[in-house]
Amino acid sequence: MPEIRHLLGIIDPSGQKVYEALTAKQDLEAWLTPAVQGQPYLNSTFNLAFGGETVDLKVTKLDSGLWVQWQCTGGEYEWVNTQVDFILESHPEVTIVEFIHSNWQDSSRKFAEWSFNWALYLRSLKRYCESGSGSAYPNQYV
Repeated sequence: MPEIRHLLGIIDPSGQKVYEALTAKQDLEAWLTPAVQGQPYLNSTFNLAFGGETVDLKVTKLDSGLWVQWQCTGGEYEWVNTQVDFILESHPEVTIVEFIHSNWQDSSRKFAEWSFNWALYLRSLKRYCESGSGSAYPNQYV
């Protein structure tokens, strides 16, 4: 099955800012989309909206600042049963984020669209963690 993969470094030696940006509603709203419903707590489900497109995500893993995992349980049909992983690796000056959005059924147009969008949102995450200002939907192109 196709998967979207990205790797980036964020200036955050402890990884704490990055971890918080992935696990707190107000942080997700700042770098991903302002339309977050619910809380991204372990075993909880939250919803993200990108205009008319929505996805329901269950937090299936929170590993002490090292790993955040979401399982798509509803919403945009091509997302259903996909898995989103943020694997964090701290280094003296940066945190490396390995991003994997896996279990896509095929490499459809939606897959291609989200591969591009995730690159933009990860750039927004980097900006948010390093400067306090992200480019959440619908401003991800800025």
